[in-house]
Amino acid sequence: MNVRKKKSLTVVLAILFAVYLLVLADLLFLVNRSGGYHGVNLRPFRSVSNYLSALRAGNINPSIVFRNLLGNVLLFMPLAFCLPILFPALRKWYVCLPLIAAVIILAEVSQYLFAVGSCDVDDFILNYPRGQKFLKSLFSRHFNYETIELIGFD
Repeated sequence: MNVRKKKSLTVVLAILFAVYLLVLADLLFLVNRSGGYHGVNLRPFRSVSNYLSALRAGNINPSIVFRNLLGNVLLFMPLAFCLPILFPALRKWYVCLPLIAAVIILAEVSQYLFAVGSCDVDDFILNYPRGQKFLKSLFSRHFNYETIELIGFD
């Protein structure tokens, strides 16, 4: 693939990544989506358990549970995809994974400090393994940096 096309693809990915970061900031900080709850949950799976209990009891709309749980699972996957492609120094999993963990923790603490949500360990539990799994797939035999080079991002 020629240099010009690689640069074009990288620019497109960088623009999409910037849009993702703006959407992420909106979702995390600009609108209070916590239903007015502002607190700290450090007990693993408490929020997930509460959602599922309320769902079983018929006290919550299933779409709210689905949106919250699925949203947390998918929220940081683009970060795990874009960072190693756009920033070569992050192509080592032992560099990228701690950065993703730090970003998620910073987002959770910031939501609490700015009173736009809660600091919930369940959000970290739902977010981090997805990023970890996605990065693992990047470094696997099936999807690696040779693949990235083939599609023009290296």
